[in-house]
Amino acid sequence: MEYDEIFQRDFIARTLEIVEQYEKYVMKCVSENQQFEVTLLINCLLDKIVRKNQIYFNTITIDWWQ
Repeated sequence: MEYDEIFQRDFIARTLEIVEQYEKYVMKCVSENQQFEVTLLINCLLDKIVRKNQIYFNTITIDWWQ
């Protein structure tokens, strides 16, 4: 298994753990209008989207500017 696959699996596992910790510790202590679990999830998963785009960006060769 190459490093990128290991990193991606580890990143997903850590993201799920962060969300679970947020639900367990934060949501019980703050009022409902101050709970940002969706924002947290989006921020955690944004790296997955950005990282994939960065990996494949260098492989795209489009000569649209010529």
